[in-house]
Amino acid sequence: MKMKKALAIVVAIVFILTASAGCGGGSDAGGGDGGGAGGAPAEAEVAAVDEHQHVWTDATHQSPKTCSECGETDGGPIPHEWIEANYQEPKTCEECGETEGEPLPPAFTSLGFELKDIGASYTYKSCYEDMSDASGEAIVTDVRVMDGDDYYDPKDGYEWVIATCAIEVPESPKVFEIGLEKTDYYSYDLGTVLPVNTVNYYGVDYEVGSKTQILENTATKMAFEIGYLVPSGYDGVIFFLFNDYNSMALDYDDPDLVVTYGDYIDGDTLFFRLR
Repeated sequence: MKMKKALAIVVAIVFILTASAGCGGGSDAGGGDGGGAGGAPAEAEVAAVDEHQHVWTDATHQSPKTCSECGETDGGPIPHEWIEANYQEPKTCEECGETEGEPLPPAFTSLGFELKDIGASYTYKSCYEDMSDASGEAIVTDVRVMDGDDYYDPKDGYEWVIATCAIEVPESPKVFEIGLEKTDYYSYDLGTVLPVNTVNYYGVDYEVGSKTQILENTATKMAFEIGYLVPSGYDGVIFFLFNDYNSMALDYDDPDLVVTYGDYIDGDTLFFRLR
């Protein structure tokens, strides 16, 4: 019995030693420390975790530079490159197109003047050449847009907005005076020095022009076309008929005289927006 017990102990020891040799992977034919070779994979795994190589996605206007694998961030979002608002567009980032706020409000709407309808007839109060009061009927019969022709010279990037207007007055030996000017729906200003030579369209100042031709001229009626050369697509053209008495009453011999819209306009002025 003692012999069997001793043999069992020896077998157990051999089993333990064999198991230890297998765990260390020490079957290297050239010998050496099997324990060192067996520990290498675990150390490499730790090193791989410690030395994670970030895969960065570039920062945008909404998010910072970010690792696409682990989510780590670096820095902050890119600041917007803002273009200030104009009459057609709100404040806009020139890089990503994001907008903020609203376009600039049209100045004309803040003044309380009424725009008249195309095709409707209105009483037009003005004066005769002797500055006595007179009234007639004014109508803008139609508005058309064109690139140009033999009379309205074409220009690249521009178009002509042309209104046909008729004014009729009672029979009189006197000459009826017509006051006619143009202004801008967006940047209208009563203190503006006449005439308007530029308009601001998408933040750029464009030179504008006008041209008039008489279609009919009798003792009681004048029909005419007035064309405005503006950037293609521009919708801020306004022309107005004012009482010419307001102009005739000014002292043009005064060297300090500066004529503005405020000198011309009163409550009877007729404003027509052409598109």
